[in-house]
Amino acid sequence: MFTSLRFAARSLIRSPGFTLLAIVTLGLGIGANTAMFSVLNSILLKPLPYPQSEHLQRIDRVTAQNPQGRISPADFLDLKREMQPYGEIGAYTLGDTSLSEPGQPAEMVRALRITSNLLSVLRVQPQLGRAFLPGEDVPGNDRVVIISQRCWQQRFGGKHDVIGRIVRVDGEPHEIVGVLPPWFNDWRHLGPYDFFRPLAFDQEMSADRRSVTVRPIGRRADRLSQAEGAAFVTNFGARLAADFPEVNAGSTWQAISLNGTALPKRVLMTLAMLVGLSGFVLLIACSNLANLLLARTMARAREFAVRAAMGASRVQLLRPLIAESLLLAVAGGACAVLVAQWAADWLSTRTAGDNGERVFFGFDWHVFGWAFLASLVTAVAFGLVPALFALRLNVNDT
Repeated sequence: MFTSLRFAARSLIRSPGFTLLAIVTLGLGIGANTAMFSVLNSILLKPLPYPQSEHLQRIDRVTAQNPQGRISPADFLDLKREMQPYGEIGAYTLGDTSLSEPGQPAEMVRALRITSNLLSVLRVQPQLGRAFLPGEDVPGNDRVVIISQRCWQQRFGGKHDVIGRIVRVDGEPHEIVGVLPPWFNDWRHLGPYDFFRPLAFDQEMSADRRSVTVRPIGRRADRLSQAEGAAFVTNFGARLAADFPEVNAGSTWQAISLNGTALPKRVLMTLAMLVGLSGFVLLIACSNLANLLLARTMARAREFAVRAAMGASRVQLLRPLIAESLLLAVAGGACAVLVAQWAADWLSTRTAGDNGERVFFGFDWHVFGWAFLASLVTAVAFGLVPALFALRLNVNDT
């Protein structure tokens, strides 16, 4: 086989124009397909960075107007009181806020209010400092803040004395008590947010069943399956609709795995369409290259006829064609990895936000494995037609 590969390499080198065109065609076809798989892998296949993320579930209040709706503070407190058979539950609400430091003008920052146990539910420990304490979710005791790794580096220069520093949030002094680890800012979940404050429910909020602002995140117990956890949440929602029909009638509750919730369903449908289109691009590249190889094989028909007349077997006739296909596929696959990496970097750059947050489409062994598999499949796809032609040659006529 080594002799066949060496012979195939010399044959391809003697046709630099054809070889370059074949490699570029394969590189673009496999590269587009690999880039789309990289996006798919980063969004759907790669789990969130939280420990045992398969146990995390997002809890939605489903209505005809909003199939992924949040819940009210009063509903959340009722759910929290009955969560023991399920496991743990935390929550957050959106809360962009103004931030100012001594001698600096105030500016708006991306922020969340989170329950004091949300980091515990996610199994996240701050890199510096501490998490929120249970008493800090009481109104009046909530003037503390945890910042992201990105904010620590960009705004505070990565200085370790940031813990205990006082900043003004919405005009009130707050103490920085923690810095989150860098992997926490995964763009698929809480990545865009840099400031986290305790979610403190006052008496009025605790009785509010109409303001649907709370997003619960549950961690089901190890003894419960995902279906059992979802059933618990569904049954709770049904009881709540019966007890408070004036606000919850016509709504149902569902718990879905937190992994794979980065994008809404309509965007996932668009992504599936793009993956399918990239498959057709690869198919077109294979068909074009098959035509080129067929023309090249037809031009070498006399060579194959002479070799057959001299006693070459079918395997010996096909071996150089297979070797050429493999070499072209390997070279095209290497080119494809560069194309896919460039495409992923370009997409990431285009998604950069004001605070530096951007979508990251990482390359891992899944993506390289896909590129390798695509290269092997294309080698068979575009090498099959010329191989069949070579087998059907009539030695006498040629």
